[in-house]
Amino acid sequence: MLALAIPVGLLLGVSLDALGGAGSILTVPAPVLLIAQHPRLSTSCSLLIVGVTTLTAELPNPTSAPGH
Repeated sequence: MLALAIPVGLLLGVSLDALGGAGSILTVPAPVLLIAQHPRLSTSCSLLIVGVTTLTAELPNPTSAPGH
């Protein structure tokens, strides 16, 4: 199950990054439907996925010009 859960989590993270906040709507139903995860656990995991994605988006980009 973990072997399938990690790629699903990565896919959700990428979709969240690509779609912005709209991608977070996928973070609860996708694990429920794809890996038969319990909806309560899926809701908790979605909080973790969205939180980590948001935190990494806030990290400074080392390739951007200073002050931008």
